[in-house]
Amino acid sequence: MNYSKRAFALTASAALAALPVFAQQTTPSAEDTVELDAFVVTEMADFADQAILGTTPVAFTTFDKEQITKELGSRDIPLVLNSAPSIYATEDSGGAGDARVNVRGFSQRNVAIMINGVPTNDMENGWLYWSNWDGLGDVSQSIQLQRGLSNTSLPMPSIGGTLNIITDPSASEAGGSVKTEFGSDSFWKVTGVFNTGILEDKFALTVGAVHKEGDGKFDYGWTKGEGYYLGATWFVNDTNRLELYGIAAPQQHGQRFDANIAVWSAKEAKKLGYTDAQIAAVERFNNSPRFYGSGPVDAGFDFNSNAAPVDPSYTGQQYYWGGLHNRYDANFMNERVNYFNKPQVNLNWFSELSDNAKLATVFYWSGGEGGGSGTYGSIQRYAEGTSLVQNYDWNATIERNQNRTPDANGELSSYGILRNSNNEQNTYGIISKLTYDFSDEVSVTAGVDWRTAEIDHYREVRDLLGGDYYWYTGNDFDTTDAQRKKRLGDKIAYFNTNTVDWLGLFVTSKYNSGPIDAFGTVGYSNIDYSYLDHFTDVGGGEKLYAEANGLDGAQIKGGISYEFSEQFSAFVNAGYVDRAPIFDGAIDDSTGQLVPDPTNETYTSVEIGARWATPSENFWISANAYFTTWRDLTGTDVDEQADIVTYQRGINSDYNGIEIEAAYAMNEWVRFDAAASFGDWTYVSDVDYTQYTISTRQQLPSNGDMLYLDGIKVGDQPQTQLAYAVTFFPTDGLSIKLQGRSYSNYYADWDVFTRNNPNDREQSWKIPSYTVFDLHVYYDIPAEFGPFDVSLFAHVFNLLDETYVSDASDNSQYEGLPVGLAGTESHTAQSAGVFFGQKLNWNIGARLRF
Repeated sequence: MNYSKRAFALTASAALAALPVFAQQTTPSAEDTVELDAFVVTEMADFADQAILGTTPVAFTTFDKEQITKELGSRDIPLVLNSAPSIYATEDSGGAGDARVNVRGFSQRNVAIMINGVPTNDMENGWLYWSNWDGLGDVSQSIQLQRGLSNTSLPMPSIGGTLNIITDPSASEAGGSVKTEFGSDSFWKVTGVFNTGILEDKFALTVGAVHKEGDGKFDYGWTKGEGYYLGATWFVNDTNRLELYGIAAPQQHGQRFDANIAVWSAKEAKKLGYTDAQIAAVERFNNSPRFYGSGPVDAGFDFNSNAAPVDPSYTGQQYYWGGLHNRYDANFMNERVNYFNKPQVNLNWFSELSDNAKLATVFYWSGGEGGGSGTYGSIQRYAEGTSLVQNYDWNATIERNQNRTPDANGELSSYGILRNSNNEQNTYGIISKLTYDFSDEVSVTAGVDWRTAEIDHYREVRDLLGGDYYWYTGNDFDTTDAQRKKRLGDKIAYFNTNTVDWLGLFVTSKYNSGPIDAFGTVGYSNIDYSYLDHFTDVGGGEKLYAEANGLDGAQIKGGISYEFSEQFSAFVNAGYVDRAPIFDGAIDDSTGQLVPDPTNETYTSVEIGARWATPSENFWISANAYFTTWRDLTGTDVDEQADIVTYQRGINSDYNGIEIEAAYAMNEWVRFDAAASFGDWTYVSDVDYTQYTISTRQQLPSNGDMLYLDGIKVGDQPQTQLAYAVTFFPTDGLSIKLQGRSYSNYYADWDVFTRNNPNDREQSWKIPSYTVFDLHVYYDIPAEFGPFDVSLFAHVFNLLDETYVSDASDNSQYEGLPVGLAGTESHTAQSAGVFFGQKLNWNIGARLRF
């Protein structure tokens, strides 16, 4: 970011933040404290642009603290959202924190995810890893998912929706709670939260801590982690309040790759049309390098090809998080381990400048340190016919490294090692919103959203597997043998530093008069990217550097709702977003080269909806329809072996659908809930692409190269979804909820770059429809236990032990049978790589409040 824009951002933020003057240093009375406590909740929800039922003209679903408490059950946060329409969240591989969520056919790269109104998506590519937020569900006051463009004022891409998590404000009453949980696969977790209450009518503090461990939901899929939370409030005076929030969740867990269906289960493979010859073909190829993510036939649903036993006599330590550590278990070794800690700290300043003006400012920092492990170099594999079904033979690898001829210094160079792919980042930001009420009906909010991030990407030596060093010559700045000997913690493969500087400006106007509520938002964003390659010498000792500056984006959106009566209301909203490219759309992160002619993507959206309720609100139903276009999607595909990089521009797709939600409280003992969504998400045009050589950056001649996408359905989320539940309240404090979900019209995820054959117009593999049920039991025991309140809970997920495919990749390069082998056809179950959904699993526990 150039200095003039950085100075402008800081000046604008400081100007907004400096407006209040602490002139009234009065201490709130007891009556004032009650008002201030209400002010806490209202201001945070307002700052985070949370939608209000019957008022905000957008489609949304809110999960309050009670629902989160009764249904989440130590799962990743997105999994509680599956009862809402057009939301599809899965556990993916089943690793702790590896969940993903799609909204209206868009992955979470295009869903704005915020904590207390602060964006948390990766500033380079929009992704988010839920393992970074373990324990957040325990301190969440509410989770709201606004589908579509939403009413969020920040000018950030949120075409799929906006997920906003609000944590508990500091409690006004002293007390706390301790919760213990146990579950399948030796899982256990303990959570403690303590509140000071209001101290001296001015201060309040909430602290929380979480610890969890477990063997994992698949072989060698162990999990271990902690979570920490702090929330503090200081009532400076009647008109100013400061809040400090901090959260961190360092964790580690084993991971695994997807596999061919026949690897998981030969029985399921035959159900899906495999022939005996195709199953035999999977068996023959399971030790081929092409099948490094697969395994032998019928290995079982708990199979993990990315870990294997190791002789405990090997005591070599592993390097990560800046130090040496012992393996999680001396008897096995994981190829794939995820480890990360992403703390976030917010300092919030809420101020009433006058009866008509208020200011809300958040200063925040988000760090990040960690990554994932894998192999590097030559690793020994188990020979065919051995009793072990894993991919790698760690003992043979260690033996080969240790038997290598020593160098002149008597040291051993490892043939193959374990490496870490690391990400270290620091993000600083300011969001400031100044709101002025021109009248009881009209208010205007103007604000600034400034963020800057520096991210290091590199690989490092994790485990030398019996050797003393790994010989690496890929760093141009290593000029001696000593420098090329890479030991534990030394960087290999790549080392890049990326920066992202973001400046957003926005103005939102709201109107409320009688039955009419409306809002309108305009926003502008400007992004600068830079890339520095620490391994590549471009001449004279100068490192490879690239920057892309002044990438602009804009948005305009608005909506109006009308309350025809106390029972019936309707809304309409529309918007247009011009989105600047993500990092890889401007700078090719794998080569460090500028992308030719980076282009903006555009979204347009129109949505209409209505809600009707009975006078007693014991029955309500809401429905909405949306019409969304996504234009000029860009992408990059790198083939380093062929020395070719491919750029595509102008991919277009349409997303249309209907969503319905309803609830009926029959009486005080029974309640019914239902949600349904019917989508039609399709690519609508073929596009051409261009190719360049990586080494020379010369454009290759075009032969009419095209990607043939027109009419192909969007994959990775079911386009028809149903959710339904019945809840019983047989006695005071007891609820029993049976929840079901049915999915169909589900096309496997697919890569647009594979669609380069004009004769291939078939849809990706259609995943079989499935239904799954969960059971949730929660009991607030009414009996007295002195100063304590006791709650018991139990969850059974996949109650009927259904077997189903939850995630799939069409024509998988590594896990699918090659087209033509044993009669395998394209876009079929045989050519896919999949994960199956988790079998029946459970979680039980107790909570003690004091």
